[in-house]
Amino acid sequence: MRNDRLCADDTGQALAEPGHRIQDEASPPGGLIGQAYPDAAVVRLEHNFRSTKAILREAESLIAYNVHRKAKRLITENSEGPPVELLGYLDGLDEAEGIACQIRELVENAGRQWSDFAVFYRVNALSRSIERALTRARIPFQVS
Repeated sequence: MRNDRLCADDTGQALAEPGHRIQDEASPPGGLIGQAYPDAAVVRLEHNFRSTKAILREAESLIAYNVHRKAKRLITENSEGPPVELLGYLDGLDEAEGIACQIRELVENAGRQWSDFAVFYRVNALSRSIERALTRARIPFQVS
């Protein structure tokens, strides 16, 4: 009896190499894992413990544009939460300043705490401008 396990994100990105075409890696036929292990079971991680229903709904609407990604329904027991706002910025520096202003505004006028916030970014190159904007706004932060 085989008892092999593999953990990867939905697109198999953990396996991707430069030039590798993203496909459904786990599902036979066609996926690399599916070809090697045709009896493989796929377990989708769909339950989200952090985000509100409003955030997950918006995330799903954006993810739907990715034609290479398998459909997945995100689920949460959390509240609806406030509506998601779309904010536009001129560039990365303007965005960093906007983030700092939003945080400071919510702490000073809405009773929020510094520890209520986390800033996630997809590319490490964005970190420096965000750190500088938070420092200029005298917002305590920790990079981890």
